[in-house]
Amino acid sequence: MFGTSLDIFALGFGYGAKKDIVSWRSLIIVSFISSIFLLIALLLGFFLGEWLPSVVSHWLGFGLLMTVGLWRIAAWLASRKREKKPHSIVSTRELLLVAVMLSIDGMAIGVGAAIGAVTLAFIFAVFAISIVTDILMFRLGQGMGRALAERLSWDLGWVGGVLLIIVAIAGLFI
Repeated sequence: MFGTSLDIFALGFGYGAKKDIVSWRSLIIVSFISSIFLLIALLLGFFLGEWLPSVVSHWLGFGLLMTVGLWRIAAWLASRKREKKPHSIVSTRELLLVAVMLSIDGMAIGVGAAIGAVTLAFIFAVFAISIVTDILMFRLGQGMGRALAERLSWDLGWVGGVLLIIVAIAGLFI
């Protein structure tokens, strides 16, 4: 679960560094979607763990995290050419897309974690904890990103993308 929370933290950090505003409603939706994917992965691991190749979701997750990271850096580069805004409100639609991409990465973790001696009660407890953890990690990342951007007074909009790329590469070795 820490691996998926790290993804959400990096996402929050990037939005905080850009000083973007993310509504509670959007954040709860993203957390719920991320946790649903984790729940599906845990259930797959519980019921089909012996036959499901985790390498598929592992590499798919890597590719998606790299794509999101590079997309965030490209969006930051494009925004530097446009009129500067003090901050923008992040749409729920954008967060939904990113949540789905990040969640697929967590599926390998979920399938792997559920193979073995876990119960359905444990799986649903992890699902519930995941929702809360994602919200806390996003807000922590967002706060740290914003604080760092204000302290350094640099444009750190690219940092979230770089963090996602680092998480993607690190995921290959974990």
